[in-house]
Amino acid sequence: MSYYLEPDSDLCIKTAKSIIPLLDDNFSFEVRLEAANVVRNLTRSSEVRDYIREHACMNNVTRIYKVVK
Repeated sequence: MSYYLEPDSDLCIKTAKSIIPLLDDNFSFEVRLEAANVVRNLTRSSEVRDYIREHACMNNVTRIYKVVK
């Protein structure tokens, strides 16, 4: 579903802000993987990319995908 959100819509940005905390190591790998998939789909928005950079979340997404490969 996240792929189909308008990239610069408020809903896209709010979704990113609510999903990004799920990338924390306190959550199970499965939860973090699903969150990373959602974040990947949301990064079409420049505002979401800026938010991710600002909160240094991309390291978590990258680390999760390295484990999957």
